[in-house]
Amino acid sequence: MSPQGSEGSGGSLLSPSPLPPEGPHCGPADSCKAGSPVKPAPLEPDGDRPDSPKEILDLDSHNAAARRSASGFPYDPRTAPHPHMMPRPPYSTHPYHGAHYAPQRPHPHLMEALQRPPHLPFPPGQPRMALYGHPQASGHFQGMQVQQRALAPEHYLHPGQQAMCTGSPRSTGKTPSCRASCCPKIHALAHILHRRSPPNTAYSMAPQPFLHGLQVTVLSVLLLCWAGVCGGSPDPRHRDSLIQQEASQQTGGTVLLTEAERRLSTHLHKLKRQEVEGPQFPPAMHFFKARPFIQRSPVFKLLQKMPKGAALHLHDFSVVGVDWLVKNVTYRRHCYICFTPTQSVRFVFSATQPRPLPCCSSWVLLETLRAKVDNTSDLDHSLMQNLTLFTDDPAAAYPSQDVVWSRFEETFLAALGLVTHAPVFKDYFYEALRQFYMDNVMYLELRALLVKTYELDGRLHDRAWSLEAYRDVARQFVTEHPDFLGARIIFTVHRGLNLSEAEAVVEEAMQLQKKFPEVMAGFDMVGREDRGRPLWYFREALSLPAERGVTLPYFFHAGETDWEGRDVDENLLDALLFNTSRIGHGFALTRHPLAKELSRKRGVAVEVCPISNQVLKLVSDLRTHPAASLMSEGHPMVVSSDDPATFGATGLSYDFYEAFVGLGGLSAHLGTLKELAMNSIRYSSLSPQLKDKALALWQRKWDQFISENSQ
Repeated sequence: MSPQGSEGSGGSLLSPSPLPPEGPHCGPADSCKAGSPVKPAPLEPDGDRPDSPKEILDLDSHNAAARRSASGFPYDPRTAPHPHMMPRPPYSTHPYHGAHYAPQRPHPHLMEALQRPPHLPFPPGQPRMALYGHPQASGHFQGMQVQQRALAPEHYLHPGQQAMCTGSPRSTGKTPSCRASCCPKIHALAHILHRRSPPNTAYSMAPQPFLHGLQVTVLSVLLLCWAGVCGGSPDPRHRDSLIQQEASQQTGGTVLLTEAERRLSTHLHKLKRQEVEGPQFPPAMHFFKARPFIQRSPVFKLLQKMPKGAALHLHDFSVVGVDWLVKNVTYRRHCYICFTPTQSVRFVFSATQPRPLPCCSSWVLLETLRAKVDNTSDLDHSLMQNLTLFTDDPAAAYPSQDVVWSRFEETFLAALGLVTHAPVFKDYFYEALRQFYMDNVMYLELRALLVKTYELDGRLHDRAWSLEAYRDVARQFVTEHPDFLGARIIFTVHRGLNLSEAEAVVEEAMQLQKKFPEVMAGFDMVGREDRGRPLWYFREALSLPAERGVTLPYFFHAGETDWEGRDVDENLLDALLFNTSRIGHGFALTRHPLAKELSRKRGVAVEVCPISNQVLKLVSDLRTHPAASLMSEGHPMVVSSDDPATFGATGLSYDFYEAFVGLGGLSAHLGTLKELAMNSIRYSSLSPQLKDKALALWQRKWDQFISENSQ
């Protein structure tokens, strides 16, 4: 998340122009320069490419479906009923005629991704790591799913066995003659596979062999076929096997738990069940109303103690509790305040009386203002309200997304003048590291705007100074806390830029990446997706690193929307086309089966921020959050807190609670938490060597946590 504004001229929040000594400007400035046309892609020798990567993706879906229908499916799609007998067409409708693509080759980069096995999830140029595999078969597209549901049970049989059957019980009412011979064989084979499948407690973080994944699929199909073809009452053992196989596919479903971990997992499940059956269920409530219930929760208190690994989706101006910002920073000398017509505030540090802003009252020294008021606590509370969205009645205060986003952006503008004062800038980042460290987080990746910072005398510092400050403060904190790994920065700019501005900042990002490779992790574009320009608008700017052979990893926000069919809805596919390392939010991912399949196969994790999505009105009841579906499928994902200070939270534990109790429900267990914590290190931007070091350090912390809480 990021405040709305433009990186262009006008001195907006995100403006690269010098910040005047009187403090930040009052609002965003828009820029509307049109983008240039698409650059034509080189032609293959045997034909033209499709007109755009969207068509390439459609072509890949046809080819992927064809490969799956040829091998790996438990039935032959050619034996499907005639389309008029099905509830809907057997394949998704495409606006392109199949013959148009016949002589063309699919995009090799995407086809390579689709063909990559699950245990090699990373695309070329990305660090590879020993990720565990998931035993489920590859996902499929909606058209094929409909066809699977429409098939009669006899279609699961070998064609020769189909020929032996005298008829279908659905069509003739007679029992097929093959039932007597088929049922015992199916039952026997299912029983053999069931005995060889792992027990309920067998979770393993090691890569799963292909045979096990095939075994899971075959067993599930055989059990379903036995019920449909052989008839009779379902065998309880087969039901248990299906439940077991489905549970193994969820996040943490293949994690091997020790005896002590199983004891703690049982205790944790008991505590969670008490909350589920209680009169108030926090994940079903707005976080502002649920927070006091969460703070009293035994599950939450246990999660606070748990080593959570890394927080990979955070924004620079909202990671420290606003009470520290008010009680510490605003009490420093030379801090001025002014009030806007929208009942918000602006701050600035200045050695002399600052020049007035056009949209603000006269600057008042806070020290003088506090001396005049009767109750400084009330004044401080009022200042805190300007720096957070937290309120007792969120439904009345924020009736729509537009209202809550407008207020959300105001909180960043209010904090800007405080955090960008150079001495505060360093102290603020140190306090952020301390607060997350106290919440048992050992590493951060911070999305930072890198706006210009200023000194008391008005001198300005550029983005390189900010990166140096981040590096020096992180090194100092690691020296003082050897069990903390540090932090890296993802340079972010606003998606309200025009094309020329975007090209300029990408150029600068490449230079900063080269100069600070140890501290700068990559690049992202932020802001409200529904109101900003889509990623495809910036395609020429975002293509510059690849054209020049420069490595600039991308960590794109994408799919933070509840709309479908608009330009912004394509950001997920575009992010994958630009080889994003992770997907920020990905709220709309479940509505894009191809994007979901690509991200799964390429190991592109989704950064799930449940509280942020709820407060900004994408979802009200977190049990219905799309990430619940991703978690049930074992999709690559991590949990983060986005802008915790703005939402009235601290650290990472609140979002872990909402994910564990709300998204995971009673199915989530200690193995789920363990995998999510390890994912945060595996999917970080750290080098393979540092990942190994981080995992070893995390494991020691985890073992200590288990030892202290499993008695």
